[in-house]
Amino acid sequence: MSRKLVEVGLLEFLPPSLSGDEAVRAAALALDARLRGVLASSRNSLLWARIDELDEAVLTHLAARLHVDVWDPDWSLARKRTAVRNAVQVHRYKGTAQAVRLALAPFAAVRMEEWFEYGGAPYTFRVLVDTQVGSEALYQDIRKAVNEVKNVRSHFEAIRLPRESTGKAGMVGILHAGYRLTLS
Repeated sequence: MSRKLVEVGLLEFLPPSLSGDEAVRAAALALDARLRGVLASSRNSLLWARIDELDEAVLTHLAARLHVDVWDPDWSLARKRTAVRNAVQVHRYKGTAQAVRLALAPFAAVRMEEWFEYGGAPYTFRVLVDTQVGSEALYQDIRKAVNEVKNVRSHFEAIRLPRESTGKAGMVGILHAGYRLTLS
C-alpha cells in the first residue's frame, strides 16, 4: 500500500541498530516535525500543476508576475484561471493569430475571423462575439486584449455582436380563381 511522503515518519527509515538509541529517536522526532513543515510549504511551489485549485489572491499575483495584458478583479474565477493559464503562450506567440486566439480564450464566446475567411481586405481581421456582451467594460477588455497581442501589420476591423430581432412574422395572400363567361 502506497502512502504519501507527509504520512511517513523519519523513524520508519531508521535501521533497527539506530532506532533503539534514545538520542537518535529524539533527534528523528524533532527533525520529523520540521520536515513535515517543509513538505507542506513545498506544495505552494507547484502552482502551475494546481492552477485549478488556486485562490484569487494567488491568481492575481501570478497574473502580475506573468504580465497578463488584460486583467479585471471583477472577472469570474474561471476567466482569471484561463488568462493565467494562457499567459506564457500568449507572450510566446505574440504578433500571431494564435496569440489573438489565446488572448480571447478568457472571453468564452468570442472568436477571431481572418480576412480570407470572410472576404475582407488583406491583413484585416474581426472578432465575433457569440453572445451578448454584458457591459462596456467587457467590450473594452476584448478590444484591449486584441490590440495588445496582434501584430502591427494587421488591422483590427471590428467586434461583431449578435443581432436579435423580436416580433411576429406573417404572410398575407389573396388567391382568386374564376371563369368569365360571356353570353350573346
